[in-house]
Amino acid sequence: MSKLLMRLLMCFLISFPCNSACDSTLVSSDIAQFAINFWHQQLSQYIDVNADQVKLAQGNMALGSNSNQLWNIYNADSSSTAGIYYDPSQFNNFASDYGMILYHLPVVPVPNPDCNINQAIIDFKTANGQYPWNKTINDINAALNNSNAMSLNASKTMPNLSNSSSPYVITLKASYQRFVTYYAQPYYQQSPELTGYSPWYYQCALFTAYNDKTSPYWQSTFGEKGYMQHITVALVVVENGSYCLTITFDNKPSENCSSSTSPSIIAVVISPINELSGLWH
Repeated sequence: MSKLLMRLLMCFLISFPCNSACDSTLVSSDIAQFAINFWHQQLSQYIDVNADQVKLAQGNMALGSNSNQLWNIYNADSSSTAGIYYDPSQFNNFASDYGMILYHLPVVPVPNPDCNINQAIIDFKTANGQYPWNKTINDINAALNNSNAMSLNASKTMPNLSNSSSPYVITLKASYQRFVTYYAQPYYQQSPELTGYSPWYYQCALFTAYNDKTSPYWQSTFGEKGYMQHITVALVVVENGSYCLTITFDNKPSENCSSSTSPSIIAVVISPINELSGLWH
């Protein structure tokens, strides 16, 4: 088990304190992990996204108050092999990875009209280190304000290997007045809402590099241990509500809840590079 997961489980265990009516085995790391995984699976089903592509936020993750904070969240790389949690503090990010890909692509004397790599390189340089996404903080707040409420109730039983007659029951209750899964992509087309920023992203350049498996850089970029495999494509944002996980053993419940009154990110959606064509047009 990773050190990160151990820390998260310890936080989870602390939030399930034992009292005189609570069996000490109720808060074992295995049961806590089972409950967290159940929340992750149910949320993934609710937003209709494969669980491998949903990463839970670590704690209460505020949406932020400006577009730059929002874009930094989309920009952070994530990996399907890094467990069920989103890590916003990685060394590399999508914009820098994309720039490295452009650096490795050959400049040609006669540009392809369908994918002008030369122009892609120029546009990336013109952006001058400012790499926005095509949605702003105002866009996502407007979508949240116009969103529907969310309600989710589910339960699952986990057999108790030491006492088959008394299983563990995990109960999930989630309810938010506002709930939205909000997709965005790197800035690729001039928009009046982004005055002062330059479009910097060419999807065709990324796919040109991905489809050229003869490139000496392909394995180090897109391979099993490459630096670019998945991209954050959406944020799951909520407001005014909570989710609660209850572990019941021998009719003795222990509950942990996480509430949110202001716009908060409870999860992100990532996508493998080879599946982006259906999301980003």
